[in-house]
Amino acid sequence: MALGDKAVNAGAAPHLLRQGLDKGTFVVAGDGIDIPAGEPSITVRTQFIDTNAAKEIADRARQLRDGIATVHQLEAVPDVDYLLDLAAVVGNDKRVRTTEVLHRLKTRNHAVYEHWTGARLKALLAEYGEEPGVLDGYPVVRQKSVQRALERRAGGMGCSAPVRLGPVRPCAVSRR
Repeated sequence: MALGDKAVNAGAAPHLLRQGLDKGTFVVAGDGIDIPAGEPSITVRTQFIDTNAAKEIADRARQLRDGIATVHQLEAVPDVDYLLDLAAVVGNDKRVRTTEVLHRLKTRNHAVYEHWTGARLKALLAEYGEEPGVLDGYPVVRQKSVQRALERRAGGMGCSAPVRLGPVRPCAVSRR
């Protein structure tokens, strides 16, 4: 095993291991293993398993695990309606900076919105023909854009009436 010049110069001798006879024997130095004080390295003996034996062990392990579930209990994933969540965090504000909208979404449901970015928010609005606006050089989400997106979705999903901001009722649930 190659240890580097420092260990070899200090007396480690991995080159003295005999090929074929010392299978499973390693000369080790460095972090992660306790080496006696004053020693440049330590020789460690392990069990050598050749390719055929490794395949046999793996096959036995697969047979023992066959039919056994590795998850004891599946966690229920709640339905998330991104557009309704967006409507809720924009609320009655005429416009909200995109960074604030993202912060509100993460506060609302951190697990779902943790990795959302302005680009993801823009893509959500674009699905319904809308896009964020700009105010004083900052990207914003306009309440009217969210309202129109909800109305477009409601019209395309067969809801009986347009969805309004405030008390909203879902038409369809988006999974992304």
